[in-house]
Amino acid sequence: MLTISFGKILFKNNNMKFEILKSKNKQFYFVLKAKNGEVVSTSETYKSKQACKKTIRLIKYGSFLSKTIDLT
Repeated sequence: MLTISFGKILFKNNNMKFEILKSKNKQFYFVLKAKNGEVVSTSETYKSKQACKKTIRLIKYGSFLSKTIDLT
């Protein structure tokens, strides 16, 4: 299990996964699925698989440092 600590916040690998799929118009997109198989998020479409994978990498590595801003 991967555990990453940032100060008092502890992140654990919770077995979420990205799945890359191909749309009817032959473009690539991904879905983020929870451990129970539920779709948490669906991306826009990308012309290349490389662009799709790049976005997944940015989300994986950038999300640890992202802020949450509540606008309610």
